Amino acid sequence: MAERRSTPEDVYLCYRMLLGREPEYPQAMIARAMQYPSRTALVSSFIHTLEFQLRLGAPICPGLDVALMAEFADPEAVGVEGFVTDFMGGITHTSLLAWALERNGQLEMAPVLGNLFGSLPEWLSVLGAVKDAVDRGRGRFAVAEIGAGWGPWLAVAGRAARRKGLGDLRLIGVEPAPELCASMKRHLSDNGFDASVVTLVEAAVVPGAQAAQHPMLAHPSLEFGHRSTARPVKAPPADGWRAVETITLGEVMALEPELDLLVLTTGGEEAAMLAEVDLTTLKARSLMAATHDRQTDFTLWDRLSKAGWRNAIYQPCEVRQDSDDLSVTHIVRDGCQYWVNPRL
Repeated sequence: MAERRSTPEDVYLCYRMLLGREPEYPQAMIARAMQYPSRTALVSSFIHTLEFQLRLGAPICPGLDVALMAEFADPEAVGVEGFVTDFMGGITHTSLLAWALERNGQLEMAPVLGNLFGSLPEWLSVLGAVKDAVDRGRGRFAVAEIGAGWGPWLAVAGRAARRKGLGDLRLIGVEPAPELCASMKRHLSDNGFDASVVTLVEAAVVPGAQAAQHPMLAHPSLEFGHRSTARPVKAPPADGWRAVETITLGEVMALEPELDLLVLTTGGEEAAMLAEVDLTTLKARSLMAATHDRQTDFTLWDRLSKAGWRNAIYQPCEVRQDSDDLSVTHIVRDGCQYWVNPRL
């Protein structure tokens, strides 16, 4: 279904909602609607202005093409009671995320400023991988998410692939916490994916470790950021530790002859994982990694670029110094990197 052309009324709403003010003059609404006939391009023109980014308080990477979302939008998507529905029609049960209940039944707009669980760079990375598979004439789409939590990007990739006619799917989720594995199974089932296309691996990827431990999660709808470790740290979590199985990145890759997308969201082990494999022969067409410190930003960039991968999206994590203890750094915004392997 073609996207409706933008109108002066759309331009007015962009001024009010994104810039928080009236247009400079009435003719500006007509001129802008003519300049950006696509509503997606119109919104993009506003969010990439300095005025909007100053109002937002954070820069938006100029390389992000929000027009990609129009290709995957479901114009017939509606809100569903008990769930939050994204712009593609994907659903997230309100019990899976503690902050989802206040959005019960809502239909979210395209995630220009992020959505219930993801940022714009993350969404565009996943959708970009699906579009690439379609453009290359692939009849199959395979994705693995390590540190998957409840499997949000598996569901997004799977729904996007099906929307583009890629019916042959393989969704691999790797997560050490059994509570989150149960959430992942439910989330993927809610979105129409059963055991015939889903492989859940209850294990931790801890580079260099033969065994690992992971915190017990008393509140799985809140606790997604815990990292597995080869041994418990000095300050144990309130609910204790449990022993978990381990798996290497190489063993994950062996589950599928070739991945269209590898997602790394482990909270800190991304660079160490990639150090254990040969990036020049890695059978992954693309890679999305969330980053949580500037050192990881630089290390991933150095390692992947030297191995011949092409960067498509780079939004570094944003940090600020603590106002009281100058030696303490706070993460204001997670980073996101999306890389494409030109060998595949």
